[in-house]
Amino acid sequence: MNLRYSFNVAGLQPALLVLLASAALQFACYARWPGSPMYDVGYSIFAAQNFVAHGQLKSLNVLADYHDDLAQFAQPRWMVHFPPGHSVLYAAVMSFGLSPGAATKALGLAGILLGGFGWICLARFLGACKSSTTVLATAYPWLPFIGTVYQLYETEQVAIAIMPWFCLSLLRIDSIASTPLSKPLAAAQWPNLVIAIFLALLLVIVKYSLVPVFLGAALYLILQDGARFGARSIWWKAAVAGLLIFPGLLFLLVNSAYGPRVQVDDAHHPYFVFQFARNILNTTISGTLGWQTVVPRLFNFARLPVLPGLIDILSLASVVVWILHFRRFPLPERTRAFGLLLIVSTIALWLSLGVSTYLGKQEWDFSADGRLYMPITLLWLLCCVASLGQMRARDVIRSPAFYALALPMLLSALFEIRGGALLPPSPAMPQSGLAWTLSHDPEHATFLSRFALSRKDKPDLLLAMPSVMNELTVPNIYNGFAVPPGHRYWSSRKLEVWALFAPSQEKVVLAEFSAASMQRIVTPPHFPFVFFIFKFAPDRVIHGVRST
Repeated sequence: MNLRYSFNVAGLQPALLVLLASAALQFACYARWPGSPMYDVGYSIFAAQNFVAHGQLKSLNVLADYHDDLAQFAQPRWMVHFPPGHSVLYAAVMSFGLSPGAATKALGLAGILLGGFGWICLARFLGACKSSTTVLATAYPWLPFIGTVYQLYETEQVAIAIMPWFCLSLLRIDSIASTPLSKPLAAAQWPNLVIAIFLALLLVIVKYSLVPVFLGAALYLILQDGARFGARSIWWKAAVAGLLIFPGLLFLLVNSAYGPRVQVDDAHHPYFVFQFARNILNTTISGTLGWQTVVPRLFNFARLPVLPGLIDILSLASVVVWILHFRRFPLPERTRAFGLLLIVSTIALWLSLGVSTYLGKQEWDFSADGRLYMPITLLWLLCCVASLGQMRARDVIRSPAFYALALPMLLSALFEIRGGALLPPSPAMPQSGLAWTLSHDPEHATFLSRFALSRKDKPDLLLAMPSVMNELTVPNIYNGFAVPPGHRYWSSRKLEVWALFAPSQEKVVLAEFSAASMQRIVTPPHFPFVFFIFKFAPDRVIHGVRST
């Protein structure tokens, strides 16, 4: 490693203590709150529950097209739709006896500490002073998106914690121009490249949408060496070429593993390209700074409608402010390589979102999903802090760039503190400890568990939100794909289905499940779902003709 980029871990102790204190304060604010994973994570938790109970890491391919045979949905399989990283993490934590809800909070806290430590190490590696690293350590648990980990735990939280370590491993690879002639070129760099590849694989294992990091890493290594890249060994070139082609190979593998998939509504409209570009701009800029979440909260607090186009204006204004700032205060020498890495990684991310949307026939606009950006774009905040850190304190206070950075982040932190400490938390479901987010009535949160205990057997299949699957440990077909009209569900074996759906969907669901006997269950007052039990007799398909 180039000695210019070394740092003393012992010197990070004050910042680490500040990080621990800030993370502890955040955890204390949300101590009353149950773990609340996003719906995708529910299927990873289900695999972990199967592993802890039966020793088999099995979950569901929720997007698979099993036609209308519900017996296919009721059969857990090795996960195809979701990578196994989160399931392994949950299984490891739950093996100590933690409920899914407690495991969610434990993983959230671990991600905060690992990611915060990574940010501190990366900042010091880039030459940040002690005061800058202390500010980062204080702010990290409250950064936009990261600060919501206890309100909504998302698959990106672990990826965000790994990303700074991935960047650090790449930055420790010296370009040919900076390598002394007396130093063996390839031998000195291979360990850092191997670590970077390992961390890239780890990122994809926990979040498939992070496959752009391979393309970003390859482009960064090529651009760092420039025309001298040809002087690298054949094995080094082969490794970089592997990074370039791996995203395409992985896409073909995953696409093949999926098999036939459920078709969702077409997202295409006449202004799709314009909206795609608008999403790219606003999510990369305003989403990273926090404006996309702060602005609606501010207007809601003032009981005013959000002004149309305000996010666009804030995004463009932020770009202009920071371009002017970087022209006056260029990034320090150490940070320029980091800036190059972020540029190529961000472009790779945009390309990935565009290709995924195009190849998916625009059934889903991936550019509109802000969480997909955060593991990469949040690291731009480090570049901003590094640039501000080289200024005198009085110049920082006068700088518009400082307020463009600090104001949305401060507001985000204040909203998170207010939400955790003052707002009533969601009630927890009794078996899983997960949050019941549909209402604040504790009777609603416990109703399904009490009802299940009153019956002899559990159902074979649920039609409900994924957290109900984790509460009852029963396979679930997500109602977002089951409810659209046009199905006529049947089962190739005897099957009991518990269905919880919105009252507005009752007519459609009853028509889709007309082949079964049905029973409507009385629910508590103001319960957000209609509750039916459907029982299917075995049905068989012979030469394309279904017969009982």
